Amino acid sequence: MTSRPKKKTATNEPGVPRPAFNPPSSARQIRFYQLLVAARKQWFIDALSDALGQLDQDTVKQQVLEYVPRDAQKIPAAAGLRDEHVFPVPAVLEAKPSLVGYYRLLLGAPQKSFYNGSTGMGRFKGMEELGTISKKTQPWVRVFCQVIETAGGVRARDTELHGTRFARTAAPHVRLPVARL
Repeated sequence: MTSRPKKKTATNEPGVPRPAFNPPSSARQIRFYQLLVAARKQWFIDALSDALGQLDQDTVKQQVLEYVPRDAQKIPAAAGLRDEHVFPVPAVLEAKPSLVGYYRLLLGAPQKSFYNGSTGMGRFKGMEELGTISKKTQPWVRVFCQVIETAGGVRARDTELHGTRFARTAAPHVRLPVARL
């Protein structure tokens, strides 16, 4: 029986072979981290907190009372969440239009299906991506809030009915019951 020569490997201890590693560049990790930081400032809770810090809280509370169904308001409150962390109101979206993405993500809706022509939501894509409200979209912001309140309220009530806790990290997948706007 002939023996094959063993492959050479790097070792850190005598007699213990260690395979040679050639890791990829960290440039990809750094870029992904940069994207996450940017996303926090544009679409995540940091962006929402920044917008809320700039707004008159009486206006926000009044709009919550106007737009969010009473029974749906109880569920985030029971979880220690502010209503506007779950439900959009016009003042918040007008202060930081890119937060359309935050509320879209809370519904668990990918951009592709959310902004699909059949949902009627395509007119809000510019708000999320550009962080601005066009003159053409401005009149529809209140309708957007009403529609998202309905979808989110249904999800919140459904969560309560099934006895599951309404978690801060929950991103339930909900099909939007949105007709053409």
